[in-house]
Amino acid sequence: KPAGQAAEEEEDLSLPSDKDGNKAANLSGPHADQWKVYYDRMDAPVKAKIAAKQAKAAAARDASEASAAAAAPAAAKLPSDKDPYKAANLAGPYAEKWKAYYAKMDAE
Repeated sequence: KPAGQAAEEEEDLSLPSDKDGNKAANLSGPHADQWKVYYDRMDAPVKAKIAAKQAKAAAARDASEASAAAAAPAAAKLPSDKDPYKAANLAGPYAEKWKAYYAKMDAE
């Protein structure tokens, strides 16, 4: 792995405010609103890094899923699957007739 990539994996993404031993007391005290603003500002850069890392992972996952879907052969679909009304037909009052029709279509 390139040196930059290894350093990124080992990066400390813990929130700086969590290192404050008085955080819980400060957030439950009389000046809690001011402390929340203070801690939010303190944590903002790390939260941004975490969000960027999550977005990057989500994009990679989405790209992987998209390539896997594209790799699946379109021919694997049954001919009856091309009928946009198949689900409705199979759920309707003539479902048995449609089921036989689709079975015959797919057998060909």
